[in-house]
Amino acid sequence: MSEPQKFISDYLNKDDEALAELIRENPTYVSVPIIARFLGTTVDSVRSMIEQGSFGAAWKKPGKENRGFFIPTAQFVRWYRKWGNAA
Repeated sequence: MSEPQKFISDYLNKDDEALAELIRENPTYVSVPIIARFLGTTVDSVRSMIEQGSFGAAWKKPGKENRGFFIPTAQFVRWYRKWGNAA
């Protein structure tokens, strides 16, 4: 295996380990702050991604100011593996 191939393989293996840990710690759903840390971005960016339909669900109850967000772990993992070309 060439050095670049090994580097990429090692990188993807570390990413898979981090994803596996996220799944172990959050088997049903993942909070917005956890996803933000995992992706290395802000909670506002994650909320925006959810509102655009990338993964998860967002809602706003009538008469309320704030939105609710829900991220099923399986849905996030499927999106991430496709998005990150790790599959």
